[in-house]
Amino acid sequence: MLQQFGRLIADVETVCQMKRYYAQLTMMKSRFPMEEGDPLKIPFSWLDKAMDMPNSTVYEDVNFELTCIMFNIGAVHAAIAVNEMRSDLDSIKSAFTHFQCAAFPFQHIRDKMNATKYSSVDFEPSILTWYVNVLLSIKSAFTHFQCAAFPFQHIRDKMNATKYSSVDFEPSILTWYVNVLLAQAQECILEKSLIDHRKNTVIAKIAIYLRDVYMNCCEHLESSGISDIVSSSKYREWLRTCNVKAELYGAVAMVHLGEQADIDKKMGHRLAYYQIASEHVKAAAKFIEKDKRESLRQAVVFATDVVVAKETNAKKENDFIYHERVPKREELGIIEVC
Repeated sequence: MLQQFGRLIADVETVCQMKRYYAQLTMMKSRFPMEEGDPLKIPFSWLDKAMDMPNSTVYEDVNFELTCIMFNIGAVHAAIAVNEMRSDLDSIKSAFTHFQCAAFPFQHIRDKMNATKYSSVDFEPSILTWYVNVLLSIKSAFTHFQCAAFPFQHIRDKMNATKYSSVDFEPSILTWYVNVLLAQAQECILEKSLIDHRKNTVIAKIAIYLRDVYMNCCEHLESSGISDIVSSSKYREWLRTCNVKAELYGAVAMVHLGEQADIDKKMGHRLAYYQIASEHVKAAAKFIEKDKRESLRQAVVFATDVVVAKETNAKKENDFIYHERVPKREELGIIEVC
């Protein structure tokens, strides 16, 4: 088993094998004196790649082996997360789960395993803290929005709360809370994808998903009778917010599909996508005409400026340089723009 760990493959099976080995070592440690200075001490050796040293580090202490295995469990979880393509929602969720799982081993080594006695940079508390912070920051906001959605879902489905005369416990309101919170979790994923400069098609898929989620939120607001439960001003504010977000994320998707068309040298398609993006931001601008929230207005203004600039430039280049036919919306393909 140790020989296999010398040629690690970042997959779930490897993690499972390492965890089984860790459990076996823990059981042996509880039954036999295998720690430093004990009668049955065994030499364990590992290469410290962080130090780029050609020779192995050797300790006659089972705790050293446990620490190294725990470290590699975290490293493999992190590698699995990094290797996820994040091209669909299942892959995105898998990446976030593995980032979360990766943080615990480093935290455990730092706080519980007294690893500083082993001369390895990787076991320095400051390094381990940095690993933990990086891994948790990636998934933190996403996780909190997901966690926030669960209580409302649980109240709605399991706690028979409608018998209490509270607007907050109305199933339609609780469903609204759940949908919006899960949508905001996906917004975190979109933001992370933008920061990471993910592929245009990946960003477009996430943005399209968000557009559809907020459109569904609008439909839920209009069909569930929420307008009879909450104040008219609150209802209109919620409806405007969902409509604006749906249009903005539609624009984001079309802009990135236009960017991909530019890369693919499909200049007619590029202009067509930007034109659809322009329709989205114009619709968003109409929704916020009577809205007093400055942050929402600024978001729409910024998106409009970006889209108008891209559309104007694409039209000019296509008119004077490329002369490509601009396809109609229905010709772009339902998978790309739906």
